[in-house]
Amino acid sequence: MKKYYWLIAIFLILVLAGCSHKDTHAIDIYTLKYNKSSNLKHTVYFTDKTLKIALPKSTKEIRRDKILYTKTTHQREAYAYSRWSDTPNHMTMQFLVTLLNQHKLFKAVIPESSIADSQLLLESNIEDFYQFFDKENQSFGIVKIQCFLIDQKSKKIISKHYFDLKIPSSSANAKGGVQALNLALEQIASQLITWLAQHLKKI
Repeated sequence: MKKYYWLIAIFLILVLAGCSHKDTHAIDIYTLKYNKSSNLKHTVYFTDKTLKIALPKSTKEIRRDKILYTKTTHQREAYAYSRWSDTPNHMTMQFLVTLLNQHKLFKAVIPESSIADSQLLLESNIEDFYQFFDKENQSFGIVKIQCFLIDQKSKKIISKHYFDLKIPSSSANAKGGVQALNLALEQIASQLITWLAQHLKKI
């Protein structure tokens, strides 16, 4: 009889383990990367100043690894089985460091964590960073960033600029949303280079 109960127990354990395995869903991890083959116009070496990129600020909602989307004006939701590899804040900072070093506007571009001195500081605030679905279920990447170019010595704002991009997604899912957000950030970066170049001439 005891052997019979043991067989039932083992059978139940195997069944429950099988059910648990079936409920497990793989998590897709995405990141934001500067595409070196993009059509951003390269500039010549412009100034001997070093620029430090501060970690972008944002709401707590954005400052997570969740990929956000919305089908309404005010409510944000997150994909259950898709995640960022890091927060949009950290990825945007690294994106800008990589891009601006590639385009040689400055002697060097360093992240906030660097102990090196810099003459200029780029602060920013990410106001929106999500995938938007309209009534026809077409989706778009929405990115809104306010940037401030600051003189490190005087602590005065040299200039500020607001970037607002809405890019169509290739598909109405997390993968399409990530692609659109990455492209939006690339286009903002292109505008950022133009904006910085204009003001470097005046410094």
